[in-house]
Amino acid sequence: MKAKLLIIDDDESLSSFLGEMFKEDYDIANFSDPSVAIQYLRENHVDVVLTDMIMPKISGMEILQIVKSESFDVDVIVMTAFSNVENAVEMMKKGAVDYIVKPFKPDELSLRLKNIFSKRKLIEDNVFLHKVVDTLYRPENMIGESASMREVYRLIEVFSQNDLPVLITGETGVGKELTAKALHFSGKRKGKRFVSINCSAIPDNLLESELFGHMKGSFSGAGANKKGLFELAEGGTIFLDEIGDLPLSLQPKLLRTLQEREVRPLGGTHDIIVDVRVICATNKDLMKMIQEKEFRIDLYYRINAASIHLSPLRERKEDIALYVSHFFAGKKKVHPKALRLLYQYPWPGNVRELKHVVERLMILTDGKVITPFDIPPLLIKHPPSFDCEQSYTDSKRKLVDEFDLKIITGALLKCYGNVTKAAKEVGLDRRNFQKLMRKCKITHDSFIENRKSDASN
Repeated sequence: MKAKLLIIDDDESLSSFLGEMFKEDYDIANFSDPSVAIQYLRENHVDVVLTDMIMPKISGMEILQIVKSESFDVDVIVMTAFSNVENAVEMMKKGAVDYIVKPFKPDELSLRLKNIFSKRKLIEDNVFLHKVVDTLYRPENMIGESASMREVYRLIEVFSQNDLPVLITGETGVGKELTAKALHFSGKRKGKRFVSINCSAIPDNLLESELFGHMKGSFSGAGANKKGLFELAEGGTIFLDEIGDLPLSLQPKLLRTLQEREVRPLGGTHDIIVDVRVICATNKDLMKMIQEKEFRIDLYYRINAASIHLSPLRERKEDIALYVSHFFAGKKKVHPKALRLLYQYPWPGNVRELKHVVERLMILTDGKVITPFDIPPLLIKHPPSFDCEQSYTDSKRKLVDEFDLKIITGALLKCYGNVTKAAKEVGLDRRNFQKLMRKCKITHDSFIENRKSDASN
């Protein structure tokens, strides 16, 4: 859908000319009467108003005042004569986005309009993305209904309302970063940046610079000043993933940053005050690392003012079906026996591993239903046998055989082994009934013997 441009100029020929010139790029409404244009503005969505400044009934300044006082989401650009440039500048101080001096070249006006519409589009996209992110990472949109996940949701709701440092623990792939984002986007800092860094993914000699920044010339290759992630996260949240891999040499500096709320760039001489919330995560046993002198106990208590533990998937198997359904997004269904195989697997890679398996099944399977034979062999402790899952024809034959055996046995029991009466009971002639008996490997003598045996027991 084209953006809407409202053109207002008491010179009807100019107004019409501009409308013709821009009709290919924008949805145009052009008026020579400002009062009619204002009424149109009140009744229709408009993105940008291009208005003359000096008009006999209503001036461009008055139009701008109406736009601002009635809170229209509209950008105003002013056309003015050279002698009125000072007034146009005054209009910009009061909220107009630009002005252009008459006479102007059409290409110049076209370029200015494109810039204005581009900025509007960027702002709209940014607002939309913020709404999407806010919605995406809300706790209520996380997956899992097990008791342990319900406790996670409760803690996110509680901790999101304050700025306490939070330590998230759990195995690889359980969703620690997703939990950190839910904390951020549920709290008062959600309008600010969420900055994430994996402490194990960056070489030790570069990690200090990444976290705290550096000054030009502070080390070989530092050709310019660089802000660290703590500065970049100002007002928002910094997520330190795999905090257990933070080098022992950097732990005192991080501790000081958390205590004093300030950082000193590498090679710098002055501290920089920072206002950030810190969330950490690890898959390691930090208490064991403390005992082995690999992690500072004072840092541990500083980052662990509040904690959230994410249970591995093998301990909350009731959530597997929810994850599978979510990852397939309605594009495929999973046969109950295939789902049973997924329940049996221990999932050492947790939710991340399950997601990768589903993505593989989405690509490699042609049918709409995932069968046990589609499940990767490495995931199966006991591969599906012929009895577990068969072709349609074999499955149908097996069901029919079981049905025949049940009906014939039941009829013979009811009629005390009398074949003629049993055949009549099920609506068959004696010949066809005996044929089914042979198919089910039941003879009259064997049936009588079994009955006698059951009676004696």
